[in-house]
Amino acid sequence: MDAPAVAVTRDGMKFAAAWMDMRSGRNDRQIYWSAMNGLKDKPLAGDSKGVKGHPSLSFDNRGVLHVAWEDDRSGVQRIRYRTPEGKDIPLSPEKGKASFPSLACGKVVGVTFEFNNDAAFVAVTE
Repeated sequence: MDAPAVAVTRDGMKFAAAWMDMRSGRNDRQIYWSAMNGLKDKPLAGDSKGVKGHPSLSFDNRGVLHVAWEDDRSGVQRIRYRTPEGKDIPLSPEKGKASFPSLACGKVVGVTFEFNNDAAFVAVTE
């Protein structure tokens, strides 16, 4: 286990945690997560190909959980985002390595990350 992330709602009634998990071997890092709604130790990404890492979590003001992470299923390490409907979408460009996402919720859902030795920001529209 490595790189844990946690999030809690403003009212303290919901809690979620995610982490890089190497239970299948060091070269098979996946992200697992758990939440107080009964979800226990489940893989986050819908595609098990590639290495996943460095999750970032945040609840919005409605109590909806948002998640971003590193994912190299396409052969290039990109930042992906899980929509509230459960779809995984890429946020970073196809060319260039993207790392270390940090997600926050306010009037928009924003994700910042390292990209080609610089910082990038993406506002996620729902």
